[in-house]
Amino acid sequence: MMKVALADTLLEWDTMIGGVDGDPELQAQYFQELRDELAAMREILKTLADEQLSLEARRREVTQQLRIKRGLGQDVAIKLKGAIKSHYGHRYAGLSRFRIRPIRQRSRRVSEDSATPRHPQPESGPAEAVDPKNES
Repeated sequence: MMKVALADTLLEWDTMIGGVDGDPELQAQYFQELRDELAAMREILKTLADEQLSLEARRREVTQQLRIKRGLGQDVAIKLKGAIKSHYGHRYAGLSRFRIRPIRQRSRRVSEDSATPRHPQPESGPAEAVDPKNES
């Protein structure tokens, strides 16, 4: 089925209903029943379209309220996390119950490789003199 705008559909149906009403040859009961059924469908369609617009506006309002409340809730959550850390201390292992990562102490093990310096010292040798006249 081809995608057609609602306004185009309503315009087409209005034209058909008006055409049936204005044509004396189409005043038979069969045509009038179909015309009345189409007119009823048109009213249902308009009612549903109006409800859809109303719901869309309400959805936007609710989305805006949701964003505002979520932001306020995040602020409260940050304050609560800070209060919990303040109460227990930032290293307390039980902080994980509150989805707060405790700060762990770093291990200070001395490895065998750490006995040697990390950055090797440059070899000391005769420094080459640079002649400023002969820079090329």
